[in-house]
Amino acid sequence: MIEFQCEPDPIFLAIVSAALRWTREQLYPYLESARPTPEDLQELDENYSNFLYPRLATFLSRTDAIVQVDRLSDALHAAALYRLTDYHWLLLHESIKMFCDLHNDNAFDGKNVGPYVIDEIDSELIVERFFFDTDFLFGVDFLLADERRVVLMADVSPQARRIAAGLKPGSEDLDLTLIAHAESKTEGNPELVTYPASGYIGRYPRS
Repeated sequence: MIEFQCEPDPIFLAIVSAALRWTREQLYPYLESARPTPEDLQELDENYSNFLYPRLATFLSRTDAIVQVDRLSDALHAAALYRLTDYHWLLLHESIKMFCDLHNDNAFDGKNVGPYVIDEIDSELIVERFFFDTDFLFGVDFLLADERRVVLMADVSPQARRIAAGLKPGSEDLDLTLIAHAESKTEGNPELVTYPASGYIGRYPRS
């Protein structure tokens, strides 16, 4: 399981799982046995960086993004608990936002997400509830303000600062940290008991 700010309910997990799966399919929409041409792969690269995830493409190539999406999908369904870096949070943010926007625009065949039928998904409220922060969205203005002591945020992670500077991640910036459940910063979720295991949901999350 991934460590989130709020204890994840099954609907949120279904959305994250579907978002990562959709992202993976866009990054490589071929069967493993397929042999796409160099032209096919170049088209995928251009679509990834120019249209799908231009912000993410600044830091991860399409093939690197595939590796990280697979790692996040495995961590999401693992029994162990993993802490992410801000590069992973950026990937999750972009995947969830894209998936929710398409879902809300009726771009998919129906409103099914896993075992649920969801009318509309509020990606901003999802981020507010389940993400610890959005420091990974800082731009270069943050670094300038920090340098001039206009703001001083000692708790901003090294990865968030690297993202703000437009730097690609090193190997240590993509480490998933295995943590004990007792070390988790996750807060309780009182809505856990009110959501069904399947069926019609309406709008998610509840405001």
